[in-house]
Order: sequence, then structure tokens, then C-alpha cells
Amino acid sequence: MNHRTGSIALLSLLLVVAVPVVAQPSPSPTVSPSPVLTTPQQEAVEKIVDERFEKSSKVSDRIQSTVNNNFGWSINLLTALIAVLGISPIIIGVFVWLLRGSVIQQMVIETRKQLSEEIEKEVKEQLKVQVAEELQNQVNIFRQDLESLKAEFVSQLQTLFIAAQNEKDNIFQELARITPSVIQEEFVTPEVQQKIQELTRQLELLQAANTQLSLTADDYIKQGDAFYFEDRYEEAAIAYDNAVKINPNLLAAWIAKGKALRRIKRYQEALIANEQAIKIDANNYWSWFGRGYTLTDLQRYEEALTAFERSTAINPKIHYGWKHCGYVLTKMGRYNDAIASYEKALELQPNSSGTHYWRAYYYATQRQIDQAIDDLKQAFALNPKHRETARTDPDFGTIRSDQRFKLLVEPIS
Repeated sequence: MNHRTGSIALLSLLLVVAVPVVAQPSPSPTVSPSPVLTTPQQEAVEKIVDERFEKSSKVSDRIQSTVNNNFGWSINLLTALIAVLGISPIIIGVFVWLLRGSVIQQMVIETRKQLSEEIEKEVKEQLKVQVAEELQNQVNIFRQDLESLKAEFVSQLQTLFIAAQNEKDNIFQELARITPSVIQEEFVTPEVQQKIQELTRQLELLQAANTQLSLTADDYIKQGDAFYFEDRYEEAAIAYDNAVKINPNLLAAWIAKGKALRRIKRYQEALIANEQAIKIDANNYWSWFGRGYTLTDLQRYEEALTAFERSTAINPKIHYGWKHCGYVLTKMGRYNDAIASYEKALELQPNSSGTHYWRAYYYATQRQIDQAIDDLKQAFALNPKHRETARTDPDFGTIRSDQRFKLLVEPIS
């Protein structure tokens, strides 16, 4: 039994003893001798004492039960509290330890996260620097390679360009050798014409493959002449125009341009080119001759005659001016002057196909058919193109129905 249980038992014993005492009446003030009890009386007294003791025991048990019921929970609570207070330092320690561990773990997580972010940021910065350096190195290497390739390409290009230029020069030298000037000559043999065509094709292929190929103004004039003799008058006019763009004062280009434009019946433009030639050099034979040629096609015969006379006055030894004077004079009905001009032209150039052709026209107007047929035969022999022209030329309307003329202009099978 513990100390608390012993206290409760002592309290119960005191209550038991006190009950009989309280139950007895108050003693008399007179002291009398104690009666002597008989045996039955003693037995009765003992019985009563036993009964009282038994009752006091039951009361004691009830008191103990009540105390236990009423104060047991408090004692248990106090016991638990004492136990808790006894172990509270441990619990608090454990709680603090757990809390400390949680805080430490959270701090570790946060620290790791912060360190990870800082390391990641630093790594990214380092990677950026490394990547930038690597890219710069690659760019530098690429630039060096590009410069090397560029230098090699430029060298190869220059080699090819020089080769193309040399080939171009050779073509133009050959063209210059075989192609007569458009200004002074209108006919080339079929063999020469075929060679001119071959050379112009080579030149065109060369220019297509080398777009940067440079042509001088003189090159464009020679190219225009080649186109002209191929009857490619539009392209010839363009070539001459390119020449005057390079050199606006290039007289030969303006004269040739006027002639090419006249061939495609762009007479007003041709006349402008003729005027420009005269502006550049008014004392040049071909400047005035070109103007007279264009005015003839415009049927402005008086002005044309003036231009041709200016040309023959500048250089009377060139047969073209005399020939064209004869034609214009025939158109104007000045037949005596016309035949004299033809004779002068043939004196200077007996093999002029154009002079024979136009003198045949003069004879046709005079109904001298035999002479006309003879001149036409000579003209066709010198230049077969005249045959094609004569078939539809209105100038020969007066003899078109003549059988000899018909047979002469028939295509050669």
C-alpha cells in the first residue's frame, strides 16, 4: 500500500471509532461505580459492538468507494499530469528535435534550391560565354574560308572573264575582217553572210554565259553591222543605240542607227539619228547621205536631192551619192539629169548592183525594156536579193506584164 492508500485507511478507522462514541449518551456528572455485567449482558454488549463494528466497516467501505469515485479521476488526472510533467522535457525535446529537423530540412531544401538556381545561372552564363566564343570562332573561321573561297572564285572568274574577253575580241576581229561597213556597203556574198551568222551566234552564246562581258562602243557598232547583214534590223538598231549610250558623239553609230531604223520603217526616228549625225559633223559625207536616204523613203524628194547633192559636193568620188541622185531625179521626172548621175556612179563603181537596179527603173519609165532587162540581169548577178525585191517593186509596174520581166524575176529552182 502506498502513502495515499494508508492515509485513506487511517481516516476510515477514525470514523469507525468515532461512531460508537457519538452514539453514547452524555455521562452524568456523578461518578458511580461501574456495574458488573452478567454473562448474558456481556454477550449482548459484544454482539452490539460487533454489529456496530460491522456497520462501521461498511460505512468505511462506502466512504472509500465514494472517495475513489469522486477523487479517482482527479488523482488519475494529477497522476497523468505529473507523468506528463515528468516526461514533458523529453516530449518537448523530441518536439524541438523534430521541429529543428524539419527546419533544418527546409533550410537544406531552400539552400539547395538557391544554390541550384545560382549554379544553373552561373552555368548558363558560362555556357553563353562559351557558345558566344565558339560561335565567334566559327564565324571567324567561316569568314576566313569565305574570303579564301571568294579570292579563289574571283581568281577563277577573272580567268574565265579574261578568256571570254579574249574570245570576244577574236570574234570581233573576225567580224571586222569579213563584215563590210553598213555605211558603205549593203551586200555580202552568201558565204560571208553564213560566216557572219556563225560568229554572231558564238558571240550571243558568249554573252549569255558571261553577263558581265564588257563591249566597247566599237564592239556594239560591229555587232550592229553583223545583225544588219543578217537582216536583223531591230537588233542592229539596239546595238547601235548601245554604242551611242557609251559614246554619244560616235558619228558612225548615229549614221548606222539611222540606216537600221529606216529599214524597219521607223522613219522619224531615223531622221532624228540623221540630224544628230549632221550635228556632230556637218562636213561628213555619210551624215548628209543618210539624211537623203531617209527623206527618199518619206518621198520628200526635193529635200532628199539637196542632201545627196551636199554629200557629192563633200566627196564627189563616192558613187553612192550619184546613184541616189539619179533615183531621186527619176522620181522627179528630171530624166536627163538622172541618167547623167547614173553614168557618173557607174564610172566610179561599175559593179554597183544598186546603180544597175535603179538605172533599170529609169529605163522602165522610158519604156526601154531591153535596156531595163539588161540592167536587171546585172543587178541580180551582183546581188540576188534584188530579184526578190523586183517581184513586188512598184517602180517596175510599167514592165511587170512583160514576159521577159516575168521570166527574169521568177524564183530560181
